[in-house]
Amino acid sequence: MKTTGSLGTMMIALALAALAGCGGNVIVEASGGSGGAGGTGGGGTATTSPTTTQTTPAGYCDYACEKLTEVGCTDPTPGSCENGCLDAFNEYPGCTAELGELYTCLVDSITPACEAADPCSEELNAFSDCVGVNNGCGVEECAVGDDDSCYCGTSCEGSYLTADCGPKGAGYECWCWANDELIGTCVDTTLTCGVFDSCCGAAFFGD
Repeated sequence: MKTTGSLGTMMIALALAALAGCGGNVIVEASGGSGGAGGTGGGGTATTSPTTTQTTPAGYCDYACEKLTEVGCTDPTPGSCENGCLDAFNEYPGCTAELGELYTCLVDSITPACEAADPCSEELNAFSDCVGVNNGCGVEECAVGDDDSCYCGTSCEGSYLTADCGPKGAGYECWCWANDELIGTCVDTTLTCGVFDSCCGAAFFGD
């Protein structure tokens, strides 16, 4: 499981794809200026509603789907909006708050033309920063053994990643697992505990 492509492009694509999964044809404007093709003359302005106080993926998704339904931008298939929204949260469990605030901002500015008038740059940057720091993973938990070994694990994009490292010769061998699948083994010259900081980081996320 390797992360590829431009981080900024990935973040924008994720926002668009998840909202498209909820609403089918939601458009995020590049700026807050005039409307794009298909918009009403002059672009108009969106009415911004109070933001949600929800803090869970289900809460954020219920709010987003309700807002999209109000303006007729949802897929009529039952559960399509909620499931598409929750899929994105499941991919980035370590960035729930940032992704939720991004979706809330976007749907709060939705127009009858199914356009998000606000590009939500601040929220997008916060989400991008979160994913950039921990690749969308949860809190990493580690344990160090008496034999100078170390084991670390964290949830990332629907998988549980672990780095299991121990002494071997003049260095340390690490076994890199994603759930029950061995992704690879590698050798560190020093014991560096961590899914990201050990040599397993390259196995999981690329160089």
